[in-house]
Amino acid sequence: MSEPLVSVIERHLDALVTGHPDRHVGRPGNLAANDYAEAVLREHGWAVDSVDFEALDCDTGAAQLRISGRDFDIEPGPCTMPAQATAPLLPIESLAALERADPAGAIVLLHGDIAADQLFPKSFDFVDAPEHRRIYELLETGGPVAVISATGRGGGMDGARYPYPLIEDGDFDIPNAYTTDEVGRDLAGLSGRTAELIIEAERRTVRARQLTASRGPSGAPRAIVIAHIDSKGGSPGALDNAAGVAALLMAAQLLTDYDGPYQVELIPMNGEDYYAASGEHLFVTANEGRWEEILGTVNMDAIGAKGAGIALSTYAVTERHNELIRRVVRRHPGVAIGEEWYESDHSILAAHGRPTVALTSTSFREICATVTHTERDTLDLVDPAAVVVAAEFVADLVRALPAVGGPAA
Repeated sequence: MSEPLVSVIERHLDALVTGHPDRHVGRPGNLAANDYAEAVLREHGWAVDSVDFEALDCDTGAAQLRISGRDFDIEPGPCTMPAQATAPLLPIESLAALERADPAGAIVLLHGDIAADQLFPKSFDFVDAPEHRRIYELLETGGPVAVISATGRGGGMDGARYPYPLIEDGDFDIPNAYTTDEVGRDLAGLSGRTAELIIEAERRTVRARQLTASRGPSGAPRAIVIAHIDSKGGSPGALDNAAGVAALLMAAQLLTDYDGPYQVELIPMNGEDYYAASGEHLFVTANEGRWEEILGTVNMDAIGAKGAGIALSTYAVTERHNELIRRVVRRHPGVAIGEEWYESDHSILAAHGRPTVALTSTSFREICATVTHTERDTLDLVDPAAVVVAAEFVADLVRALPAVGGPAA
C-alpha cells in the first residue's frame, strides 16, 4: 500500500522546514533544499536540469548608533556593507527633499513618506518603479557615508515585519541600517548632530542553483508549475513557501505516469525572496523568444494555511481557458475562485501575456500582514491536508488540458 498523501506532504514539509530552516539563496540550507527536491523529482521519473549561478551571502552582526551620548536601537541592513563612521545626521523625509539635499559626507536618515514602502532592489526590473530608481541614484551620486531608514508597518513586500529594512539590495554599496518609525521621529529632531555609527557585516560570493524538471514530448507546448523554494533570511518559511514546494513535489508524484501531448515543467523557483531574483531572471532569459511555447502556468505560494481554503486567481486567460479551469475547480471542493494578487512569480508570466493560474490561501492578506518573512512562519500554521488539495488540483488541471487543437486549447 502506498504512503497516504497527507503523510507524504508532512514528510516533505519536515525535510524542508525542520531539516533546512534557512533556505535563503546563498545559504547551505538553500542548496540542501534543492538537493532534496531534485532527489524527489528524479525518484518520480522526471528529467532534471540544474543551472548554477553566483549568489551573495551576507552575514551581519551588531549595529550601533550614538548621538550626543545617547544610544539608539538599529538593525543592520540585510545585504549591507560594513561601516565605522562619525558624521553629521541628515534627516530626509521625501524624494523632493532628497533632490534638494547635499548628503555628501553625512549619515542620511530616510523617514516619513520616503520610507513608507520598501524599495525594489535595483536589479528587480519586473516592476517599473521610477521613484525607487531615483532614490538609489541620488544616494549613490550624493556621497553619504551611510543610510539609516526608519520604517513603520505594512511596507509592501515585508508587511509583517516591524521595522522592515527599506533597502535590501546587494547591489547597493552604501552601508545601511534600519529602525522603527518611532526611533526615526526622535532621530529627526537631532538634525546636524554628530552621529557615531558602527555596522558589522560581511559579504561573500557563493554558489546556488536553479532546477527545472520536465517530462513529455520535447518541442511540444509547455505547461509549467512553479513554487519558489527559497525563504526569506531569518524565517522558517513554512507557508512561504515550503508548503508550495511540498505541493509541487506531490504533483510530480501524481503526474508520474503523465503521457499527454504537452511538455510539463516543474520549477522550484530559486529567488522569489532574494534581492537579485536570480531564478526568475534565469527563467526570463531562457524564455526570451519562446513565450508563445508556454500553454499555461500554475504558481503556488502561501498555500495550506490552517483554517483557510485554497484561493485560485487567473491572469491573461481567455473565456475558453476559464471554462476549463472552472470545470476542474468544480471537482475540488477545497478550491475556490479568489481575488487577484501579484506578489509572486506568476506576475512575470502574466506580464508576458501567458495564461496563468495562481494558488494561495484564502487568508493570504492576513498571512502577509502577520507572519510572512518573519520567524513566526512555522509548521504549526500549515494544514498538510490543504496542501494535498492544491497538489491534486494542479495534477488534475494538467491532465485536463485538451489535446492540441482541441476546443479549449
